Amino acid sequence: MVLFLIVLSVIFAPAAMAGEVIVNGFSIGPTARGHYTITCWPPAGSEYCPATITFPGRVASAPSVVTWIPQGSPPTGDCAGSSTNPTATPGTLCIYEQTKSNVSSRLVCGLAECPGVDNFGAVLWVSSTGATYTTSQGSWAFTPYY
Repeated sequence: MVLFLIVLSVIFAPAAMAGEVIVNGFSIGPTARGHYTITCWPPAGSEYCPATITFPGRVASAPSVVTWIPQGSPPTGDCAGSSTNPTATPGTLCIYEQTKSNVSSRLVCGLAECPGVDNFGAVLWVSSTGATYTTSQGSWAFTPYY
């Protein structure tokens, strides 16, 4: 019986293919993707509002390139996707803003440094233009180095 269980776990355990990321036994593919929402009601202008993004597991190296593409801006070479189809070249974290209101600037930070990111994720910050409802929503993509 024990031998049978061991054989089953070997047969059904996913094998990492080239460019594939395995987290807790599941393939997440080469690029991690997600959504973010930042919403706040600042008491004054130039106040920062945060949101966090978390990678689906600790990656070996933090992104070396971070690009935030504001709503209405064109994609870049490292971030050639869109808010509805986020992409990122290896080593790049791309943030695609889909909608915004009352946003004057954007900043990406890690736990230890700002600006910067770490190998668990990042904190996204937007600065408000005034003391009113402030929001930024969109998607992100990160492709680790292999």
